Amino acid sequence: MQPRVIQSLEEIADRYETFFVDMYGVIWNGLCFYPSVAPLFADLKKRGKKIAMLSNATTVSPRFVEKYAKFGLIKGVNYDAFITSGDVLKAKIADGYFEKLTGKKEYRFYILGRDNPALFEHVAAHQTHDLNAADLMYVSSLEVDKQAALSLDKFMPDMQTALRKGLPLVCANPDLFAFRGDLKYYRGGSGAKWYAANGGFVAYVGKPYCEIYEFALEKTD
Repeated sequence: MQPRVIQSLEEIADRYETFFVDMYGVIWNGLCFYPSVAPLFADLKKRGKKIAMLSNATTVSPRFVEKYAKFGLIKGVNYDAFITSGDVLKAKIADGYFEKLTGKKEYRFYILGRDNPALFEHVAAHQTHDLNAADLMYVSSLEVDKQAALSLDKFMPDMQTALRKGLPLVCANPDLFAFRGDLKYYRGGSGAKWYAANGGFVAYVGKPYCEIYEFALEKTD
């Protein structure tokens, strides 16, 4: 039996109350939304459907709600909730997951990539730039000179040091690569894949792991 190819969400909209929609490569190409997205979502909302945007972005969601509104996708008009893997990671920090992992009430993440201060506001975890003071390594957005990383070369020395020290690595973006238009660049999942392949412990947060979907189910009731 051949699988059915769905050409549009409109074909199946009446069968479901809630839609979880991925961002990169599905409705957003890294530069803009595909033209049909905003009117389709606005129509689904008018029909009483709930829509949650899911992203493997490593920081918390408020900045994305603001960012994507400028591109025409507005919370409350086109969708109900925006959920990032950063949101899920912050919830795990608040729930004490990493206290159990490190055996410490307060602990420090060494940031591999771009700083992420919003993630560490009002929680027991802190970020540090001193690998020797770290209890865990956290893979943020991988950047070189504020540009998306086109290789892992810059990050390999820190990952090798963390591996020798036995630090757990926390990956909040399990994607291997992403695209901005036609530009293909590295995401945290590529670093985590290398780390795990060389014997390191990796804690994954985000799609395709179940916690982000459980989190989204809570947020959309």
